[in-house]
Amino acid sequence: MKTMSDNMVKNDEDPWGWRGPLVAVQGFGFLPEKVNTELDQMTQDVLEKDVANVSGITMSDLSVATMDHFKCTIFNETWQNFYPHLIDENYEVCHPLWDGASCVPPTIAGESTAFPCMTMYNNKLYSPKYNATRECLADGFWNNLTDYTMCKELCVEVDAMNQTVYSECDVEKDMELDISLHVYFAGYTISLVALLTTLAIFLSFRELRCLRHKIHMGLFLTLILSDMSWIFTALIQNFIKTDHYESVINIWCISQVVLRYFHLTTFFWMFLEGLYLFLQVQLPLSLATIRHLHFLIIGWGCPAVNMLVWGGIRLGENGDTDTDDTTEDGVEMTKDD
Repeated sequence: MKTMSDNMVKNDEDPWGWRGPLVAVQGFGFLPEKVNTELDQMTQDVLEKDVANVSGITMSDLSVATMDHFKCTIFNETWQNFYPHLIDENYEVCHPLWDGASCVPPTIAGESTAFPCMTMYNNKLYSPKYNATRECLADGFWNNLTDYTMCKELCVEVDAMNQTVYSECDVEKDMELDISLHVYFAGYTISLVALLTTLAIFLSFRELRCLRHKIHMGLFLTLILSDMSWIFTALIQNFIKTDHYESVINIWCISQVVLRYFHLTTFFWMFLEGLYLFLQVQLPLSLATIRHLHFLIIGWGCPAVNMLVWGGIRLGENGDTDTDDTTEDGVEMTKDD
């Protein structure tokens, strides 16, 4: 496996500094400082010109991954200028390739290239300490896969000075989270089975369909729906890591709203259990005028009003806040775009 620094410039002229020290550029390779600076400047000039023609978008709206994609496009068009030694020696070369996460640098046919892991993929940052690799086949075409197995994700932490720092994610901590998640799944599943059994028993006997028991069934039903919503939300969250994460996030957001609604209805039905007991003890005659419909309105309607108010406030807040909605197209890290 070789990097471009292994193929030393044989010409007397070295305008870009390939004989000197190379800098590790995440997602692009090991380049002379002069090459990286020139490539960054060209990217900046092109982006400023293109972004100026699009209303409502500024340079700050572009994510790191989007900037790298633009940079790779320019690199693909100008790489021969930066690698004159490859052209002079008439090597069969695989051209730069944007694979959806990184810009694989030009590589001599029959060799593999190693380059620092990408800065960002799927809105996650990665450590520059590790390398990804891809093979350039003997016929001058890239192998189908880029190997990112060595790349490590960075997690956000806050140090003693209350400063944001990035460090490699703790695998053991992730395993602990997975264990706790399985415990939750087991608990919610057991609860769901027990509640469904109880509700089936209440519905099986006509004698258990009085107002008091209907209130019990309302509480059972809201607990069932709350359990099912939590399980669905937890399952859909795993798909956020897939290629179609943008559409999955929309479903996940809706499931969060539904989960909070059923969580809120649980408290209202518990309140109705207490209210019924209070009326039965203190105002027994008033029960003659109270119908099951009244409890349904309170148990399901009041939480709905609460959620509508909350949703309206949140939408208003999001409308007043500038957010970075520019994300990279979801492409597998091991496949071509």
